[in-house]
Amino acid sequence: MNTKVISLRVPEELKRWIDDEAAKNCRSLNNEIVFRLMKQKEEENTGKLSKQ
Repeated sequence: MNTKVISLRVPEELKRWIDDEAAKNCRSLNNEIVFRLMKQKEEENTGKLSKQ
């Protein structure tokens, strides 16, 4: 998989939450974000989520 670097600004509360989730799942912050984005993409592609 080719990767690209991005800079992302998020609210402090969201940053604390995703940091906690990453720790709970034994993932780095980057891996947690990528995992969740890939999961969301897969769910949308399979029609499990309605697009808003």
